[in-house]
Amino acid sequence: MFPGSERQSEAIAKIRQLWLSMEQAFGARLTLHDHVGVFTLPDGQELLPGKNLHDAPCCRFWYGNREKCNTHCSFGAKRRAAEEKGAFVTTCFCGVTELVMPLRTGDVHTATIFAGTFRKKDFDVSGFPARYRRAYEELPEWDDARLPELEALLTSAGYALLRLAEELRNRYPGEQGRPGQIRRFFRNHFADNVGLADLAAELGLSESRTDHILLATFGQGFSELLRTARLRQVEKILRETDVPLKKVASVTGFGNEYYLSSVFRKARGISPGRWRKERLQREGPVPPEKSR
Repeated sequence: MFPGSERQSEAIAKIRQLWLSMEQAFGARLTLHDHVGVFTLPDGQELLPGKNLHDAPCCRFWYGNREKCNTHCSFGAKRRAAEEKGAFVTTCFCGVTELVMPLRTGDVHTATIFAGTFRKKDFDVSGFPARYRRAYEELPEWDDARLPELEALLTSAGYALLRLAEELRNRYPGEQGRPGQIRRFFRNHFADNVGLADLAAELGLSESRTDHILLATFGQGFSELLRTARLRQVEKILRETDVPLKKVASVTGFGNEYYLSSVFRKARGISPGRWRKERLQREGPVPPEKSR
């Protein structure tokens, strides 16, 4: 905790209360996918713990085999959200419908809010198990006529939430000044094809001066810091999902699973597959509040 920790606690409580108010106004549970860590403080404290879980009964039905869910929400919907300017409706393989709202800081797609879940009136669930069909029929039915109203709600409240989180992070000592600006660069661009020249342009400095600052401040050069940021995200995905390594590599900037495996093994002394397996053996399945 930093000086003024009482104000920090008040700010965190305000963020969580706003989230609760959003759910109450929407009349449904909201889920947050935080793509660059804007809703996590530098000390690891989550501002909205457990809100990354799609927790409807129909979603919980698939917890034992989440690959299709991850493919749809964590990758497919995220990829579309990165391209869309506003909210859109998505329906997954099991008929669950959600309103998806991308949040951006400038040109960076920082987070995605999923609002739901709903059922589609004409979706055929006859081929699913009886227990799933019963859970599905209990979901409220999605009405396209509500889209403008709900999009306006998510836009205003979602960006208010994003501003509060960014203000809180910016008050954190470790995020102030140029070091904080550098950390934010790597957090926002770990998956991009960026180099020292891009960071130098961000800082308004020459490449040689930027390289000197990185070595003096962090004891590492640009490539090492970018690799560290990417590996941190790889571990997060391995810990929270069961998606194939090929997809993990594609969303973390490594390009392919072979290069990712080589870098991961060199840095951690173990393959990513083995890391995931040992973590599961040691800590057990990810609890529901930490899944997805």
